[in-house]
Amino acid sequence: MLQIAPQVFFHTPVTARTQYLHALRGVLAAGKALAVIVEDDAAQPLAFGMSCFLSDEARQTILRGTHHIGYHLLRGQTRGILSPKDITGAHKGGGLNLLGFYGWSNHLDAAQLQAVRELLLKSFRHLHWGYHLKSFLKEVYGEEEAELYRRMGCEIYRRPEDYQHQSYRKLRPFLVGITRKQVCFPDRIADLFTVGRPSFILPRSLRQVAQFHFVMGLSARHAAQCCGVEPATIHVSWNRIYNCVRTRVSDTLEPEAVLRYLHENPAALYPLEIPRFFYRRPDRARAYPILVRRPSVAPPASADEIPRPS
Repeated sequence: MLQIAPQVFFHTPVTARTQYLHALRGVLAAGKALAVIVEDDAAQPLAFGMSCFLSDEARQTILRGTHHIGYHLLRGQTRGILSPKDITGAHKGGGLNLLGFYGWSNHLDAAQLQAVRELLLKSFRHLHWGYHLKSFLKEVYGEEEAELYRRMGCEIYRRPEDYQHQSYRKLRPFLVGITRKQVCFPDRIADLFTVGRPSFILPRSLRQVAQFHFVMGLSARHAAQCCGVEPATIHVSWNRIYNCVRTRVSDTLEPEAVLRYLHENPAALYPLEIPRFFYRRPDRARAYPILVRRPSVAPPASADEIPRPS
């Protein structure tokens, strides 16, 4: 995947590139990061976006440094990437430090590059809408992209001339970001911080089933096909989801009210479990692409969409 982004590596030696790829594959396989890939009609990758969550110390190391994101990963900062257990704890506690980075094929023309960047931005916002965030950090490239994030409300922490490696400056890198305390509404970036600390979250196995609907937009039948299980298994999980929400919120909630509650309180659906599922099953990731919109909370038209409680 990451070979499509030589600008991420610039003049990095082959051995270091291999280490970098190994580090990123490791955090993906461990469920510490999520990735999206934009493909063309021939299923060839055009661009990727990745995100992970950092400890406070790792975030400060990046802010104080003069290096690109890849350098920090190569220098052992993967230790500062939170594990799934730590992600859950921070999501339920003081909030998460989100780090995003991306790359693209150098064969794209200007119009294609703009199109894939827009898709990456839409998918990024779609996938992260339920996280309880404390801060946001991202490395972007070019004055136009940096200005876009500045207009969205971000601060520019590092400019091209501030980067240590002169060869890397040619890519016009900018480190941008914001903290929850700095957010001002109605800045567009504020959308990432509308979700606060959850009063409760669904158990891990139930979150994955709920995310197939709320994040992927899959019906119960398609979720069963994606998981390789019988529809009855998904039905049982939805019964447990209904019961879990009723226990924590109100035992009088009707199914439609449960769906509406989860839609309006997305932190209960997070952290995401589906990225690790799809990383281990890339064929299914291609078969069930992300719909970059939030599903409707209208009552399901049939049991095929979301099973009713038994």
